[in-house]
Amino acid sequence: MVQGSHATGRPPHVAVAAFDFSPAGRLALEEGLAIAERSPDTELYPTHVATPYGPLLRLELPDGTVTLDAHRAEARLTSHVEELRRSLEHPPSAERVHLRLRAGAPAEEIVLLASELSADLVLVGTHARHGMRHLFLGSVSEAVVRRCCCPVLVVRPKSY
Repeated sequence: MVQGSHATGRPPHVAVAAFDFSPAGRLALEEGLAIAERSPDTELYPTHVATPYGPLLRLELPDGTVTLDAHRAEARLTSHVEELRRSLEHPPSAERVHLRLRAGAPAEEIVLLASELSADLVLVGTHARHGMRHLFLGSVSEAVVRRCCCPVLVVRPKSY
């Protein structure tokens, strides 16, 4: 469980922002950072779920797939999150942003982390697949919405 004293004296608002390196994953992370930017009581947990590959982790980055040990994978993810955090006009302090790297099935790991942290909110992106692609590929965001123990914000790009 997260503990800490904040400006208001209330317990922190815990938000888990699940991200990958897709446009939808980036939107979920950006929205999580924006929430933390607006609310000094928010502790943000940007979370990436990697694919285990023996003792290593496989990350699917925009420029290709890499296989790294946990330490190097975490450093790569920290750099990505920190770059986005610093790009905000009024970024939340680095002390309120706590990267989590998990390995396994994305929806299962996101729901498990939310439960472990007693999260108040989970943010996930969606690729907005329809029809047969949705049926065969499944949907991490849909599984998180169905199984999560707290509110889930599904983030998608605006399109009118």
